[in-house]
Amino acid sequence: MAEDETLKWFQFAEMDFQTAIHLYENMYPPPREIICFHCQQAVEKLLKGLLIYFGEEIIKTHDLTLLVSRLQNFVDLSDDEKKICAKLSLYAVETRYPHELEIQEQHVKAAVEDTKIIFNRLKNFMAENTEEVKP
Repeated sequence: MAEDETLKWFQFAEMDFQTAIHLYENMYPPPREIICFHCQQAVEKLLKGLLIYFGEEIIKTHDLTLLVSRLQNFVDLSDDEKKICAKLSLYAVETRYPHELEIQEQHVKAAVEDTKIIFNRLKNFMAENTEEVKP
């Protein structure tokens, strides 16, 4: 059932996001690249979970902008939400290797706050559209 599979994806997204928050709030100095990576991963899993919910095929990509474009017929994300996804996409691959991105504290704070915005938006969307999927 698509709702069961979506719930699994949302649960994994929750784990990624909670890991990012834990690292951000409890490690000093915070591992900036790892936090941003987990933020990107959380949003990626939310978007892929929604694609499954709507019967769409999952493609192997970390490009949040591409995933958002595939969801546009089902979920109306604002321009600001689309920009957040575009920013977070940078953290998918580049953060895994040294010297690829220069991530500062303000980038980490923004990634956590932006992920929270998308997380709340998509959780609310699912709550409004189904009773069974409650991440």
